[in-house]
Amino acid sequence: MRLIFFVLGKYICWICISFIFGACANPRPITGGAKDTIPPKIIKQIPLNKTTNFNSKVIILEFDERIKTNNLQQELLITPSIKGTFKVREFKKAAVLEFQEPFEPNTTYTLNFRKGIQDLNEGNTPPNLQIVFSTGDKLDSLEIRGKATYLLSGTPAAECVVWLAPAEDTLKVEKHLPYYLGKTDKEGFFRLQNLKAGTYQLFVFSDKNNNNRLNPEQEAVGFLEKNILLQEKNVDSLNIELALSDKKPPRFLKARPSNTQTDKTTLDFSKPLSKISLQSLQPIAYQIAEGGKEVVLFNVAQIYDTLQVNLQATDSLGNVLDTTAKIFFLKELRSGKSKKEPLKLQIKNASQGEGILPNFHLEFAFNKPILQIDTTKIYFYKDSDSLQKISLLSKDYEWNEYKNVLSIRKKIEFQEKLHLYLDSAAFESCEKDRSKATKENFMLKQANRFAILKLNIRTQEPNFILELLDEKRQVLRSITQEKISENVIVWDYLPAGTYLVRAIIDKNKNGRWDKGDYEKGILPEKVIFLPKPIPLRENWEITEDFSF
Repeated sequence: MRLIFFVLGKYICWICISFIFGACANPRPITGGAKDTIPPKIIKQIPLNKTTNFNSKVIILEFDERIKTNNLQQELLITPSIKGTFKVREFKKAAVLEFQEPFEPNTTYTLNFRKGIQDLNEGNTPPNLQIVFSTGDKLDSLEIRGKATYLLSGTPAAECVVWLAPAEDTLKVEKHLPYYLGKTDKEGFFRLQNLKAGTYQLFVFSDKNNNNRLNPEQEAVGFLEKNILLQEKNVDSLNIELALSDKKPPRFLKARPSNTQTDKTTLDFSKPLSKISLQSLQPIAYQIAEGGKEVVLFNVAQIYDTLQVNLQATDSLGNVLDTTAKIFFLKELRSGKSKKEPLKLQIKNASQGEGILPNFHLEFAFNKPILQIDTTKIYFYKDSDSLQKISLLSKDYEWNEYKNVLSIRKKIEFQEKLHLYLDSAAFESCEKDRSKATKENFMLKQANRFAILKLNIRTQEPNFILELLDEKRQVLRSITQEKISENVIVWDYLPAGTYLVRAIIDKNKNGRWDKGDYEKGILPEKVIFLPKPIPLRENWEITEDFSF
């Protein structure tokens, strides 16, 4: 303790003397000039880098210019983890760290300041500012290197936590701080230095809440099937792939009747849903609202007693909630008049790019479930032939499970233009309002305005799914292994743009990607990207080989 006060007292005295003599100079106004891009440089520090037998609880850094600390409690990475916390004392050109607890004996520590210290005016950060010291008579020198990527997008897992702990410890990644802590850089690379020899468990996760612990409901995580054995040689070139591994089903939170509209109730859930199934003794129309966390119910039978419904709610990872809920609808509002949202329709072309082909796919998306459809009021004309009305047959259309999206798949040979007509009242919603008359025109796709991508597949994998993605990583087309003929895929009528191709190794042959289990060390189903993006232009045809 005396050493601490001696060091601090001496340093504070030195700061005061510098201030007194500095005040004698004639102050001059700051003038314009080139922007300062030079970061601060260390001119003195305690301890010196790679010091051994360090036994103080105070660390001092002095720079050649005025500095400021920038969220240092969060930016400073200390490995291995310390007990307690530390205080930061900021002076004009110096920062002093006072630690609450002493460092562990015979241990090598690394303090990585990242962006925690900057110059006062421009915020320039000293590059690679870190201090390594040992409380024993030697420095540990082993290290682990690797790269982390997001499995489903193939993008670098930037600014993610690298969590490392001895395998024999009972530390849990979702509950405890690690023994060694690191961060990935902007390209997803990481490097943990000055490690002791031993066997370690390693996790990398997107630390959204900045607590250095995994939140599996919201944060992607990557891990290794086997522990890392670190002995005489460093471990290099680790490849960690991050994906959501959440096993918790969504939670039903509450039912809340609308305060602006009668006969309408909303169910709130803890996470976005991909699917919901609802059963009740009384008919109820329902749909998942935009965002996925809300399910809107409509009182079709206009019954105002409390109803018990059975529901199965599924999230995007396949976790299922099976429960019952009690709901009720308001017959009258406490104040104001009920304002029913009018029925809205959006007609979407399911193919990419402008125009449609004779064998086309259209989607009618409604803002509420539909109870009645009159197909005689839905018809097409081709080109300029207004005499031949082409009606919609039952085999031409299909509703989704909520009856708010109608898919029309039909083949009509036409030369230039196809006309779609919807007479008024073609659709009647669950709230008894009807659709308006609508007209849409679709041009025939011109082959020379699009590109063709051919893929030669070379693989020994028995089951896989091949997907075409746009630059935003949205899936545009998908095909399973059994539908591929002679290991060749032809994707035609692609608009000009840049595309990505990925293969999902579908081990259980269920037609979709399956998450892993970080607690059991089960990796998610593997995803392999074609190594390079594919730029396409109008009237191009490109052939690529894809081996996996």
